[in-house]
Amino acid sequence: MEDNQSHSDQAGSAAQEQQTEDQEIFLYDGPIDPETELAIQELNDVGSKAFALQDYELAVEKFGLASEMLGQVYGETNPKCADTLFMYGKALLEHAIKQSSVLGGATEKKPKEELEAAVAAASSSSSSAAAAAAASSNPRFVFEGDDDDEEGNGEEGEGEGAEDAGEGGGGEEEEQDDFAVAWDVLDLARVLYHRQETEEALLKLGDVHIALGDVSLESENFDQAATDFREAIKIKEARLEPDDRQLAEAHYKLALALEYSPTESESAPDHIHKATSVLKARIEKLNGILSSGKGKGKATDMNDSETKMSKELIELHELIGEMDQKVQDLIASQAKKTLENQTQLQMFSELLNQKPTAVANDISSLIKPKATKSATEISVASSSSSTAEAGSSREEEADRDASSKRKAEDQVDEDQLDKKIKC
Repeated sequence: MEDNQSHSDQAGSAAQEQQTEDQEIFLYDGPIDPETELAIQELNDVGSKAFALQDYELAVEKFGLASEMLGQVYGETNPKCADTLFMYGKALLEHAIKQSSVLGGATEKKPKEELEAAVAAASSSSSSAAAAAAASSNPRFVFEGDDDDEEGNGEEGEGEGAEDAGEGGGGEEEEQDDFAVAWDVLDLARVLYHRQETEEALLKLGDVHIALGDVSLESENFDQAATDFREAIKIKEARLEPDDRQLAEAHYKLALALEYSPTESESAPDHIHKATSVLKARIEKLNGILSSGKGKGKATDMNDSETKMSKELIELHELIGEMDQKVQDLIASQAKKTLENQTQLQMFSELLNQKPTAVANDISSLIKPKATKSATEISVASSSSSTAEAGSSREEEADRDASSKRKAEDQVDEDQLDKKIKC
């Protein structure tokens, strides 16, 4: 009975798990409120403009709000959220890089007149409901636990927020949070693009892998960065022309990741060469277009097309020069590391093969012992000593007799002198 009940419970549990796996998450795919849709579109537009002008802080804010609103309407895992999440993750990454000044330091802020105008336009045309939702939302969109975090930090925000901002004590933590959130957001975008089967979505998936690799590079997780860059190359090579500069970028970034990899640094120059090959193919294609006149469109656009291609050719030649220099630097660095490793191995080998030091020779046989005196010598020395002692005793006695005699004579003289005085 118990065995039958156990099997029945297991069968019921398995059926429930299978039903859970087969159940699809409900994602809304119908029309939404026009005002909400307009507000989301305007947030994306302002975020894109801010990103182009390198105002990444504003871009993070706008894309974060747009991502949250999209999640509330369609569901967080709806493919409709993929594009906004991708831009949000890129903005978080660039903002963190700018704060840490890793890639060239802080850049000068662009004039904000256009940004302010765009923000004002978005604010004026948004509905009051959308504005309220945006005002109460966390600009750094997190997928779980937002409400709890806001409730826990809301009371402390007013009192401690200004103090922390003034002292700048939380800057490093915020920077690390940006990298971590950027990874989470981009990874979700990767999943959403992967679910789609269109060529456009797959190309964007390659771009997401490039961005994930950049996050890993900044976090010094070089093995993970190499994995993402390789995946991006795999996707892009299957869908882009051999001379597409996106392939050169992917190979170059993979070389940067491999340069600092503890196990694959020797492969870095190979991918620099591949990036150079892509650029050379691009140069050959542009030269062919210019020589054949295929790049000439309308008469009004002819000069512009030739000018753009000529500028690109100059840029490509400069990039190839930089690539060649990078290869030389990598080769020199690897040669230096190899020499250092060989030197360490040689020193270690010498220590292992070094002979033990020789044992000190026994020189006790060279030490001469003191000569011992014979019995005759001891007897003679003893008798001599006794004779000397006897002679010394006699001399002392004679001295005492002489002293007593002198004292007696002196006493007689004193007595005579005393008598003379009395007289």
